[in-house]
Amino acid sequence: MGMMVSLEENAKDINFLREVATRLQQLPNNDWTDWEWEWLAEMTRKPDTYLPSEKERQKLAQIASYAEPFSGYDGLSVTTMVGVCHRYHLDFREEDGDFIVDLHHRQATTVRRRQLRRLVRLFTDSGENSAASWSYEHAEPA
Repeated sequence: MGMMVSLEENAKDINFLREVATRLQQLPNNDWTDWEWEWLAEMTRKPDTYLPSEKERQKLAQIASYAEPFSGYDGLSVTTMVGVCHRYHLDFREEDGDFIVDLHHRQATTVRRRQLRRLVRLFTDSGENSAASWSYEHAEPA
């Protein structure tokens, strides 16, 4: 939470906000929604005289938190979960199957925050089970 508050505070400076928004857009293997992508792009185009609102600074901090990489969950590595899920990817909805195939193809060892939650759900759906109920407390930062 401290990082988010610090980022929010620093984002009062439009140059800092633009720099963070640019870096977030350039992250490899990001999972931004169309709305988030457009919002980040809009923030990079703000003029030097622009004063970011509190809500804009909060949104930037929230989006930045989604970029945090994780290497595992509850003692299971991302690689292990992807391997298990890949065996069952044809049993998943097409969008979820494509997600797993992409992770498998790029030999993912880390995933971003939202991707981790999705991967754990699919891992559980595959018939394998994690001992822990879903919580970021069980997530293992990269």
